[in-house]
Amino acid sequence: MPIQKHNPYKIVQMFEEEVALYTNSPYAISVDSCTNALFLCCKYLGVGEVTIPSKTYLSVPMSIIHAGGEVIFDKTSKTNHWIGTYQLKPYPIYDAAKRFTSNMYIPGTFMCLSFHIKKNLGLGKGGMILTDSKEAYEWFKKARYEGRGEVYYKEDNISSLGWNMYMTPQEAAHGLCLMQNYPMNKTDLDELNGYRDLTEFDIFKNNKVIV
Repeated sequence: MPIQKHNPYKIVQMFEEEVALYTNSPYAISVDSCTNALFLCCKYLGVGEVTIPSKTYLSVPMSIIHAGGEVIFDKTSKTNHWIGTYQLKPYPIYDAAKRFTSNMYIPGTFMCLSFHIKKNLGLGKGGMILTDSKEAYEWFKKARYEGRGEVYYKEDNISSLGWNMYMTPQEAAHGLCLMQNYPMNKTDLDELNGYRDLTEFDIFKNNKVIV
């Protein structure tokens, strides 16, 4: 290994610490997208049937299914008028892709953030999981990074499978810079022209629905 004074991945941890402080969450774990944040939460909790709004982003039900769950679409008007965040019922997982404001963390939950270029904190791509569970925090850190610990992989002993879902130092540095002037109170985002009802797609036409 070459001699190196500073580990560039340190800035990822710094960005996580800033987001945790801002949202009032004990822990924040960065990943490469909100989609993968949802996937990891579903894997961690071993989800079964999960009920979500039928009008949401396409990758949400896909994340649930890839994690081994079964999606039930709630087509009711009340559910589909969600603003900012909604729950993946009955689990304490929240899709918070449209919300990023101070003190937003809900204790006892897993809140998944999006830092896509179209979101409030507009990085090129990125996401984060907010949690108050130290056990989950430790699992997510390794799961997002091929089961690796925070050491050079040739010096590690990999004991669990993981995925390649980590946030790069480049994205984290950008996020840390944006946080410097980010407002304390930020309104939730609206989806331009609304979301399409996902049950209209062939891939989801056989899923259970609530009407």
